[in-house]
Amino acid sequence: TRASDIANDLGPGQIDVVARWNAATQSPQLYYYFRGQWRGTNFPINPGDGLYIGSVSAFTWRIVGTDRGLTLSFTANAPPIGNVNWVSVPYGGAYRNARDLVVHIEGHAGPGSNTKIVEVGKWNPATQTVVVYYYGPTGWIGNNFSISPGDGIYFRIVSSFPWTPNLVTPEVP
Repeated sequence: TRASDIANDLGPGQIDVVARWNAATQSPQLYYYFRGQWRGTNFPINPGDGLYIGSVSAFTWRIVGTDRGLTLSFTANAPPIGNVNWVSVPYGGAYRNARDLVVHIEGHAGPGSNTKIVEVGKWNPATQTVVVYYYGPTGWIGNNFSISPGDGIYFRIVSSFPWTPNLVTPEVP
């Protein structure tokens, strides 16, 4: 439920940072290991939060639970603040690629499908780069990257809107 829960579970031998993106300020919230102790903001982890974990060694981490229906709210910031929103794709999410997300949020991926989002991106840990699918002059172009359960992705938004991710399996009470 908090950054310290992940830090305590994995420990400084495996990770040195737990962070999440604050969309309102367009800056990270950090909980990090430095000089023998955890420091920074021990922020709460909310459903749908996209998290960054800095690994210092290879490890396997088992995560258990059930996704539940959840509506995420995206609020567009007034300039000059940006509008990047990092989220976590539910483990039971029904999305195979970036285009699936666009179609679910915008209704289609052709001309005029840029009323809520204009970019979908994902961090590629193998290349240490961001892969991007974005709105161009004739519709969505770029890398229609694949999505895996739990992936952290971002949306560059242009208006405020709610979004309820589709789940493959319904919630089990």
